[in-house]
Amino acid sequence: MRDGGLDAERARRADLLPPDASCEACGEDDPLVLDGDAALVLCADDAAIDRGEEPVEQHHLAKRGWNIVLDLTPNWHRVITALQNMERGVTHGKMATLLRGIAHLILMVADYLDTLERKQVKRHG
Repeated sequence: MRDGGLDAERARRADLLPPDASCEACGEDDPLVLDGDAALVLCADDAAIDRGEEPVEQHHLAKRGWNIVLDLTPNWHRVITALQNMERGVTHGKMATLLRGIAHLILMVADYLDTLERKQVKRHG
């Protein structure tokens, strides 16, 4: 995986949104999870709720090579899918795909914690 891959994808997606966009329901500002149109910006979680759906999506941990499925929030599903998409076109053996899926899950949690820490530093100067 390329260094800065998620940050590069965040920058790309931020260009598709209004400046300083955040979810109008919860305030989430991660461009990876935001959807916007001319009238409303919502994170994937709140967009599901707005549509009357449960904010849960199934994620195939090792793509579809294994029948290991996790229930994730739509926001988290977007991030882990972005990690997987960075390897689009790269093929691995079945076991390697499973291990990479587990690694993506760990990277997603690390990214989440890193993002929380950056937001706290920004708030507290």
